[in-house]
Amino acid sequence: MSEAKIRPLRNRVVVQEIKVDAVTKGGIVLPGDSEDQPCEGIVIAVGKGAYDADGELVPMSLSVGDKILYGEHAGHKVDVDGTEFFIIAEDEITAIII
Repeated sequence: MSEAKIRPLRNRVVVQEIKVDAVTKGGIVLPGDSEDQPCEGIVIAVGKGAYDADGELVPMSLSVGDKILYGEHAGHKVDVDGTEFFIIAEDEITAIII
């Protein structure tokens, strides 16, 4: 896991993608599907949260080190010192992998 030199604001997280090979147990490489596939990543940094309509801070439900699933087109890709990260809003993350 890399340490990002980037700090997300509000309800955003910095994620490093985990590349998942599409290979069966028998070693057959599967072609990519045309439909969106969920992506896996590790949370590198977390914002403080967003404010609700009453001005109360709603803390993030994610922590640094969480393994997550997110949509293929979620967030923004950024390059920091030669390392690729995604900045993703918390509501674009679909699950925490336990």
